[in-house]
Amino acid sequence: LHRISDNRVAGSSLNNLKLCRAICGEETFKNVIFCSTMWDQVDFEVGESRERELSYTELFWAPILRKGGRVTRHNNTIESGRSIVLQTFALQPVTLALQREIVDEHKSLLDTMAGMIVNEELEALKRKQEEELAEIEEDFKQAVKSNDVSTQRIIESDRKTYYHQFNEMENQQRILSQSRQIQDLRKRLAMLEERGSGAGVWGFIKEVCRGTLA
Repeated sequence: LHRISDNRVAGSSLNNLKLCRAICGEETFKNVIFCSTMWDQVDFEVGESRERELSYTELFWAPILRKGGRVTRHNNTIESGRSIVLQTFALQPVTLALQREIVDEHKSLLDTMAGMIVNEELEALKRKQEEELAEIEEDFKQAVKSNDVSTQRIIESDRKTYYHQFNEMENQQRILSQSRQIQDLRKRLAMLEERGSGAGVWGFIKEVCRGTLA
């Protein structure tokens, strides 16, 4: 879904589109439907101009449309919504690239194309957050030095918010990293099972329990 009333494509929308392409893969693009909304909030000519730009720009929808994707409009009516949903009934199920990477290629989530994109975005956000935190800490030091209590309270509130966001990003990266560790453990266990070594399997389990396979 895309609001045609937006006069530009936000960075978050571009990131979502990039991630969508990585999750789906080119073979599924024929099943993608771009639906523009909010036509009642913009002049029709302006909306058409924006739709053309989205459809023919490589950074936006063009790569998916060339592979069979389609564009439709929601006109804020029940009939319009039903007609869009009905289009999906004719689509044939396809395997997502993410499914193929995890199931057929035995990749961890972190090592998939989508996982790498998410991890790169998290790294970029963390770097930006670290820079902003450094500035906040410097401002806080100056406020303490000048004995500005009211400013200290304001900055302290910002610090808590930033540290909370920073911890959330670290947790998300930790989840991605754990998916790789779990995949590595499965591979090692499968190798031991193929050898038919009961003692080897028990040794493997002991290692896991001791936490030595970090």
